[in-house]
Amino acid sequence: MTHQCPELPRVHVYYDREMPLDQCGAFEVHLSACPACQAELAGLEPLGLRLRQGRRPVPPLDLAAQIKRRIVREPYRAMLRFAWGLTGAAAAIVVVCLVQLNWVDNSSAASGPPAAWEILAVRSGPDAGASEEMDLATWIAQDLAGEAADSVRRKQEAATP
Repeated sequence: MTHQCPELPRVHVYYDREMPLDQCGAFEVHLSACPACQAELAGLEPLGLRLRQGRRPVPPLDLAAQIKRRIVREPYRAMLRFAWGLTGAAAAIVVVCLVQLNWVDNSSAASGPPAAWEILAVRSGPDAGASEEMDLATWIAQDLAGEAADSVRRKQEAATP
């Protein structure tokens, strides 16, 4: 059974030659006495050898031209994204306005029964006399003042036998 050494993460720093020189001597002394660190270092050796022997990627010949084209094209893409964002916001505002207008139209249509003067205006036919027209005008004025309902009720009560 192997034990976990607290110095194990430093093996990678030592192998990659990133450890400061003043710490290398003390770590090498530890390394000579620690089997866990020795095993970790031995596991890094084949990997490092394969990496050193591996092929390095060769960039395409037109890499600089590709980069320049992408740099030139990028501001247009950002502007296009911004334009689409504004278009979406405008569409949302239009939808909200249309919904609001529809709600206002429906709420005014469903505000209740017609006023008394509206009913009397419909009931009054072409044979209505001058007194009825005067009563209608009075009721309209009273309705606009908020008093028509009481007036109509009183007239209806007086007219019923």
